Amino acid sequence: MRKWKEALCVSSVALATSVAGPAAAQERVLLIDVPAGTLEAMLAALATQTKTSFALDAPLPRHRVIALRGRMTIDAAYARLLAGTGLSARRVGPATFRILAAPASPNAGPTAASANPTIPADIVVTARKMRELLSQVPGPVTVHVLDGSAAAGSDAGTSAVATQVQGLIATNGGPGASRLFLRGIADSPFIGFGQSPVSVYLNEARITYDAPDPDFRMVDVDRVEVLKGPQGPLYGTGALGGVYRVITMAPDLVRFAGRSRQRLAALLGHGVGGSVEAVVNLPVRQNQTALRLVGYADVAPGWIDNAGGRSDVNQTVVRGARASLRVLPREGWTFDFVGAGQSIRARDSQYVDRDREELTRGDRLREPRSNDVVLTSGVLQGELGSRVLTVSTSLATQWTLKVDDASSAAAVLGLVAPLRYAETRTYQVFDQEIRLANKSGRTPWALGVSYLSSRSSARGRASEAGPVVAELLDASRSVTETAMFAEGSRPLIDGLRLGLGLRVFRSTVKEDRDDDGGTEVRAKTSWGVSPSATLSWSPSSVSLAYLRVASAFRPGGLDPSNMETRRYDADQLVAFEAGFRQNSINGRLQFELGAFSSLWSDVQSDYLLDTGLVATRNAGDARILGGELTVRWRPTAAWSFVAGASGQRARLIRGIDGADLERDPRLPVVPGVSGHFEVRHSINASSWQVSPTVTGRYVGRSRLSLDPGLDRRMGGFAEFAAGLEVRRGPFAVELSATNIFNARGDTLAFGNPFSVRTERQYTPARPRAFAISLSRDF
Repeated sequence: MRKWKEALCVSSVALATSVAGPAAAQERVLLIDVPAGTLEAMLAALATQTKTSFALDAPLPRHRVIALRGRMTIDAAYARLLAGTGLSARRVGPATFRILAAPASPNAGPTAASANPTIPADIVVTARKMRELLSQVPGPVTVHVLDGSAAAGSDAGTSAVATQVQGLIATNGGPGASRLFLRGIADSPFIGFGQSPVSVYLNEARITYDAPDPDFRMVDVDRVEVLKGPQGPLYGTGALGGVYRVITMAPDLVRFAGRSRQRLAALLGHGVGGSVEAVVNLPVRQNQTALRLVGYADVAPGWIDNAGGRSDVNQTVVRGARASLRVLPREGWTFDFVGAGQSIRARDSQYVDRDREELTRGDRLREPRSNDVVLTSGVLQGELGSRVLTVSTSLATQWTLKVDDASSAAAVLGLVAPLRYAETRTYQVFDQEIRLANKSGRTPWALGVSYLSSRSSARGRASEAGPVVAELLDASRSVTETAMFAEGSRPLIDGLRLGLGLRVFRSTVKEDRDDDGGTEVRAKTSWGVSPSATLSWSPSSVSLAYLRVASAFRPGGLDPSNMETRRYDADQLVAFEAGFRQNSINGRLQFELGAFSSLWSDVQSDYLLDTGLVATRNAGDARILGGELTVRWRPTAAWSFVAGASGQRARLIRGIDGADLERDPRLPVVPGVSGHFEVRHSINASSWQVSPTVTGRYVGRSRLSLDPGLDRRMGGFAEFAAGLEVRRGPFAVELSATNIFNARGDTLAFGNPFSVRTERQYTPARPRAFAISLSRDF
């Protein structure tokens, strides 16, 4: 049996494709990137990456291990992967290891376990379109690893990630109807026709241009990379606030594997819901082709009551699926194809009236919402000597529907109540990019060309008891952008490095709008340049300081309320940033400190017309000042603490056409202060692993809108949650309680656009909820 296991392990991985000398193999430092998974799958992936082989002298436990990433020796990589499993790896040849029970025999010679396992592996990030270690990225980037996180699963989306990433703000318009903001670069909670200030990606594929966040669920997701501040040089128009990238698990070319999870959730005094999800990995051809399939469904119970007698009206159903195909056509080359789709159906909206009973609103017509998104993408990547060529193509299409009770605005619209308004929108983004980057060296760089085409259309109809009586909105917008970009850095002196980035682009915007302001067709082409410069200093291998200046740009468009030009102008943001990142020698303490100052000219802001429809205009010039601090501390192997805090002062400094500001100059949806913490403890009892967790967050005061007729305070509340995971082998049970103290703060959203001016409406946080889930790896 032992010989059979050894032969199976070595032959199935197809390893030892090259053999280095013993000393070189042991001392060579490699960049390791092994996704999270079962111990067996990760050992196979590690062996493939390092071109080593291994034989088993002991059975592998059914552990699910966190991702292994960083720059390290091969011996250290095996040691870190096996830490805490009761196994060790002993080198028995130049490129061969034997996996045996720990402690190893005294006569077995040096083992990989002799490496210090307490030094954590660094995280490899690709957000800057180069493979870099997080500790060495000279800029404000946050990587949130979802393995074992409360922000993972079919019931968790972008809003769950935002609670744990400092500086990331997600409005609460409902699933698939929210907007993302970063570092105070926020213009409005309304979804109009202006481009989003945060670019949303799934792997290499751009999902949004002017659409709301599709709120992809965090099922089989490896990590989320958040680039903060303007990213014009690498990501083009729109990335004023930053970039939000969801990185999914890649197919495993070696073994069949999977995971299933079932969850039951209840809101006390309200409904019961649940979710199911499944992941299957299928090697089609060993070490060459693999398929990974993901499916999930979630029913979230409602908690809003309608005074007309309906209760828990805002139940939401989410369904999604994803297929990932990985092919290795030849040595050093990979092709990845991803097809994904998700559907969100909300039975009703989720705002209430302040003057009524808690979590209750007046008797209104039903206001359902939906968001459907389909994505296809292909990425070819391969080695050209010391360079890496990447060719990516993607197409994302999103359809949204929202229905509002417009009875309160019937007289303004010249119609009769009761009145229902239904608005459908279609968004499509085609993105193609070809880039070349060097794999390593003293001067990392990336350069390329890109083409983006965005098309969106909106149609709004008002009806009285069924039949259509008025077409209130018919608009379309298309944007194309062709660009060349480059970014890289080189050392000046020991420890000091200069980085430069540049994007030259040509943007064409064409709009056709027919509403109560008349019919208007406009097209405009513009050329632009987005530069960046970074100066970084590494006084040691565990610390980094940087200064950065960068810019980004958004094209203009039509504004029917502007009687002079009938359009709004492009806006531009320039940010000055400073940061410091420090790790302790043993890796137990890490902290990151950042400060920023942004100048935002001709701020584009979506706003409500008197009719209740949304338009876009220039609000003036703004300045944002702020700072962030994140601390991670692991005093022992069993305890971990994470805490973060941020403060920002986002103000208009000049009104429209240079007018003085007579009202509150604060930018909307920007809390002055915010913070979060997480405390986690791991207990190993025989074959059981028990992990209790406590989390909390505070959202400071903010305002709804720049419009004085709509302005009101929001935020100023705290939420706490607790969880318990019990794992034994491939099985795990999770218990959780969210919003433990039933906070009722006004979250970052507005109510009905047709009545929000005249009624006191707010969107409360979801009430206290309890959930239990069961998962199994196989």
